[in-house]
Amino acid sequence: MASLFTSQTPSVTDASDGTPGITSGTTVQFAVAGTVTHIRFYATATVSGTYTGALWRVTAADTPSPAGTLLASKVMGAAPTGGTWNTIALDTPIAVTPGVLYRTGVHNSAGRYVATNNLFASSLTNGDITADANGSDPVALGTLRQGVFAIDAALTYPSTAGSSASYFADVVFEPDGTPPAEGSAALGVGLAVAATGARASRGAAALGFNFAIAVTGVAGIVVPVASETPNGWFGLLAISQEAREMWREEQRTEAAPVACWNDGEPLLDGHCRFCGRMYPT
Repeated sequence: MASLFTSQTPSVTDASDGTPGITSGTTVQFAVAGTVTHIRFYATATVSGTYTGALWRVTAADTPSPAGTLLASKVMGAAPTGGTWNTIALDTPIAVTPGVLYRTGVHNSAGRYVATNNLFASSLTNGDITADANGSDPVALGTLRQGVFAIDAALTYPSTAGSSASYFADVVFEPDGTPPAEGSAALGVGLAVAATGARASRGAAALGFNFAIAVTGVAGIVVPVASETPNGWFGLLAISQEAREMWREEQRTEAAPVACWNDGEPLLDGHCRFCGRMYPT
């Protein structure tokens, strides 16, 4: 998972316009397909009011008539930790498309926000996420305003810009095909092949094979198999082939078997005392 902001922190850390409230936002685009799973924001040193995270798809230029389609919003259930980054998990991850503009924002009912002026005088990129510069036209949609806000008591699509500022609204982005995090659940399958017959009666060890199936989400299922290793898929094939050859060898032998072909038990006077099968002596 990744976000736009890394080591950047706001220079204005405890600002407030008071009521009716403010929605502050950042416009981003993604280099690859994936999903936005959380809205991320830097909280003021003093926290108050309610916090609502949101994601819009930008559908019109910010001049003259800005417009966006709300894709998801979520009220933060508890007060954020002041003076640091916080996240709001969306109920359903939102699929995003490369080359499309999205606007992430956070509404605070007490009008609180952090800021750094002129941070978006130039573009900011971290990995697959880019916030284009204020006043640019990155996808031929029209002029983009970067570092935007809206003054309203309710969550509102932010489109007013001031001083190319950043208000430190961010996303948590997961590219398609991301493997599961360490410690996540995986599906496990265990197989065992046991040798029977004369060789088993002489102490041949049971043959075993195990492998795991890891689920990778929208990219599908990956079955990690290592060829030419005892625990790999080809190792299983080799075990199966060896077992067949052992059985065939028992069938071809001219001497009377010393163990029952049916259950591997030693023979007594030409018959198996467990299953009763008779053999020539």
